[in-house]
Amino acid sequence: MIKQLIAYTKSDVAVQAYTEDVTRFRSLVSFATWKKKGRTIYALLEKENRLVGVFWIGESAPPAALAKYPASREPMLTFAVRLYAEARGKGLAAEFVLICLQTYFADHPLRAIWLKTKKNNVPAIHTYEKLGFGPPSIEAGNNSVIAVLSKEQLKKLLGQAVLP
Repeated sequence: MIKQLIAYTKSDVAVQAYTEDVTRFRSLVSFATWKKKGRTIYALLEKENRLVGVFWIGESAPPAALAKYPASREPMLTFAVRLYAEARGKGLAAEFVLICLQTYFADHPLRAIWLKTKKNNVPAIHTYEKLGFGPPSIEAGNNSVIAVLSKEQLKKLLGQAVLP
């Protein structure tokens, strides 16, 4: 699966345009270095066990741009989702993210989460808004914006049933 992730990073034009994966996943060594940061990874596989999407979540200090937001005063998590070409446009992203968040928070304490995306990544922004993130309007430089989901918003999204 990791080799498939690296291959997609090198060949998927959208991933190259909208993410920093070219650095994260350029090789097995760079993947291992990134993974040591404590990321939890979930894969979306098609019928023949071929990778068509990936989600990760982990601790990360909030960017300086979040300093004035109350949610950033507590430890936060960051996450990212990638759907590769054959899985895009099928309405899978929001459901994949939700399942991954439910699975993760069933075993981990609830915390606010943040993400960074490119301003022109319209499909991703649509997915994040569908999940309850406000419009990602916090400027992060390099044509990027940040969106935040507070602990309370996340609790509402996940529903009480999955929370410890």
